[in-house]
Amino acid sequence: KATVSVLNCTVYGMAGMPHLLAVVATLLAGAADAKAARRNVVLVVSDNLRPALGAYGNVDVKSPAIDAFASDATVFANAHCQIAWCSPSRNSFLSGRRPQATRVYNFVDDFREAGAGAEWTTLPGWFRNEGYYTTSVGKVFHPGLPADFDAAQSWTDEPYWFDKPPCRYRTMCCSLPPTAFAVDVNATDAFVARLRSRPRDRPFFAALGLQSNRLPWSYPAAAAAAYPDAGDIPIAVHRDASGLSDEEYFRPTEVDLYKDIRNVTHDAPMDTGMQHAVRRAYYATVTHVDAMFARVLQVLDEEGVAGDTVVALAADHGQNLGEFNMWSMMSVLDISTQVPLIIRTPGGVGRVYSGPAELVDLMPTLGALAGLPPAPAGWALPGTDLSPALSGGRVEKPAAFSQITRCRDCVRAYANTTAHEQCKYDARADKQYYVPCCMTPRSSFDLMGISVRTAGWRYSMFCRWDGAALTVDVTSCSAHELYDHRNETTRQPLFRPEAELANLAADPSFRDVREALHAQLVEQFGT
Repeated sequence: KATVSVLNCTVYGMAGMPHLLAVVATLLAGAADAKAARRNVVLVVSDNLRPALGAYGNVDVKSPAIDAFASDATVFANAHCQIAWCSPSRNSFLSGRRPQATRVYNFVDDFREAGAGAEWTTLPGWFRNEGYYTTSVGKVFHPGLPADFDAAQSWTDEPYWFDKPPCRYRTMCCSLPPTAFAVDVNATDAFVARLRSRPRDRPFFAALGLQSNRLPWSYPAAAAAAYPDAGDIPIAVHRDASGLSDEEYFRPTEVDLYKDIRNVTHDAPMDTGMQHAVRRAYYATVTHVDAMFARVLQVLDEEGVAGDTVVALAADHGQNLGEFNMWSMMSVLDISTQVPLIIRTPGGVGRVYSGPAELVDLMPTLGALAGLPPAPAGWALPGTDLSPALSGGRVEKPAAFSQITRCRDCVRAYANTTAHEQCKYDARADKQYYVPCCMTPRSSFDLMGISVRTAGWRYSMFCRWDGAALTVDVTSCSAHELYDHRNETTRQPLFRPEAELANLAADPSFRDVREALHAQLVEQFGT
């Protein structure tokens, strides 16, 4: 007689067929209900946006839309990127893998190359494979890395991108006249249009990448009008590089390229008047991004999908604004690695989560919040599902890890970029200091900075890079740093750009702490 096995239940003969059909119908109905219940996802990634937001306790920045959004969302107060540089960071969190797996540390390589993740499923690709409409507008993946914004393997339609133009006179910042092209207005217009014209027969995963916060800092005049005169805006207190190791500090090549700068060196910080001016400009870009974010929330309301959509706001990395006489972001200090991460679910309530979080956590977290099945174990995703934190639950995640490259040869590091000529501006004064390895082949890096950030501590060291094996030599490290964050996790402001002033690595009182954190770094990066 016939035997059919269904979910460990055995049904014999024709007499059992009605029961079998009922079981199958129930399973199919449950699967259909699960797919119908899946939520949409909107991911907004802002380039170089440090957590200088009202939601993180900054009283100088005007970010009303993001702050209101955060009041019904979970604010992750201790979230960090895995590498504080645009393309390497995006290759990491959009693939869901750490730089050790992507092997992307510069602006040459991408994770689709042979030997890395040619067949990997990305964050948006996962949603597409689950039946979602996936769309990318603006700078989501880094242009060209991977090719075509990974269109073939991640997105339903062609990613939309328009480059950000320089300021007219090649200055570090500029106010845009009303008729000027504003790249984030353009991107947000396109994003809104895509949401309005999206397929209505399936959920969507829509990503918007905003660029105003990356250099040069250009912004509509209306955004700057929200701020007082530049001289009234506070700037960094600790504006020199004292206390930093030669390995942690990096040369100011990427700001010396601007025609109104070209005078910053390790021992000569930017003029304080200029620091006031460029900080006002940066804050104006934050306000402009805030206005674009408001438009994203508005279209969700107008389309009637806000109640079915998870919204996440993040940045690819932080941004130095003269703290420790560093600009850009390529270090393993909080000022470079800490990012805003705010996630809202339908019906959510405002919370602050102070435990460690990482950008690689976005993939499992957004999948869980949207109702996707868990990622296959074979993907070996290193991220942690943070979704329990949104309901006040516990997340088992002890630490966040970050890294950054260091190279001696500035000209080689910036070969074929607009910055290579600017190596000459501090070539004599800063020749003993490193630069991050922008275009240097990954086989030729000199050092790799590696860092672990827990709820209460940061520990870092700079180690010899093994270019043949493409690994960190954790037996040959220097410039050890230990910073105490134990009293900062639950108090406003949630972002303290100058908290890491006292390096306690040589203090015998904290030997046990250092050794424990050192062991974590060796375990994470030494294999």
